[in-house]
Amino acid sequence: MTLDQFTLYHFPGCPFSERVETLLALKGHEGALRDVIVDISAPRPGWLLEKTGGVSTLPALETPAGILVESTAILRFLDRVVDGPRIVHADPYRHAIEEMLAALSAPLSAAGYKMILNRDRAASSALAREVDAAFARIDAFLIRHATAGTFLNEGFGWAEIMLTPAMKRLYFLEYYENYAIDPALQRVVAWRAACLAHPACQAHGREEIIKLYHDYSRGFGGGRIPDNRKISSYTIDPHWSQRPMPPRDKWADTVTDADLGLIS
Repeated sequence: MTLDQFTLYHFPGCPFSERVETLLALKGHEGALRDVIVDISAPRPGWLLEKTGGVSTLPALETPAGILVESTAILRFLDRVVDGPRIVHADPYRHAIEEMLAALSAPLSAAGYKMILNRDRAASSALAREVDAAFARIDAFLIRHATAGTFLNEGFGWAEIMLTPAMKRLYFLEYYENYAIDPALQRVVAWRAACLAHPACQAHGREEIIKLYHDYSRGFGGGRIPDNRKISSYTIDPHWSQRPMPPRDKWADTVTDADLGLIS
């Protein structure tokens, strides 16, 4: 199989798709997949559901052998069949360790999304502490298990691929909530900075994420559109790069489609 035979179906700013992109960049195949963007503010198109057997989960990877869903399954498949260095650690014990760290992506994401979706100003401090606690678990894990160097193993690897897109999505907390990681968590602060700066992780940046995820700051996630608006901040057109930066005050009562540059 060659990558020009594969098609990735995903939505703008999808962290799980970014895992796939990052893995391919590490293997020397950046931008090699055919890319089909799906509008998640509308029901999944019938042609896509037919391909996936009714599964609405994204991303989905179409291959000559069939279609795959769920990012971890897609990553493992691509790591095995695509030319380039293997990303999964060769030592079974070290791979088990990187899987344990990768598992901490879910609680970090859950805490971050819970905070950005929150519409109770009084709850913000407590929710920030939940994000702090998630980072503290990663900090303690790295102190206990990391080998010499900044990353978990010898270099940027499986665990970093799994966690970096989640950490990048928390740019929306920095922008809309003025959140910052506790500087006392020195190990995870250094690791996060190295992950975000890695060359394989530069396809999607802070400005893009802040713009695409604006509706989350209003309490509307997953492509849902705020009641006073008609266009999702996830819209493909106008492209995010053509829009102004959104207002930082997530508590303001009204923000229009025009304010966000969503009207072509």
